Amino acid sequence: MSSSRPGADPSLLQADERRTQWRPDGTGVTFTPNIRYTEPLPPDGAAAAHHRAEPPPVPAWDALALTSITRNRHNLASLRSSLRTMATQP
Repeated sequence: MSSSRPGADPSLLQADERRTQWRPDGTGVTFTPNIRYTEPLPPDGAAAAHHRAEPPPVPAWDALALTSITRNRHNLASLRSSLRTMATQP
């Protein structure tokens, strides 16, 4: 019987969209294995390094739409910005 506990092994694709221009792979795309999250969740909500990433060089809503093309990476800053905008609209 193994003493190791089963668990998730999160990974992430990140991209410098100035270089990749929303292509699904290639120059500017970086694979990061073994994402580590801080526990408990910090007050700012940034539990991992990618939570503090710079927003892409396009408006947040455009970034969300463009993720439907790549389908393999998402930018948390764009999600947060879009949700804040939606929350303030009547």
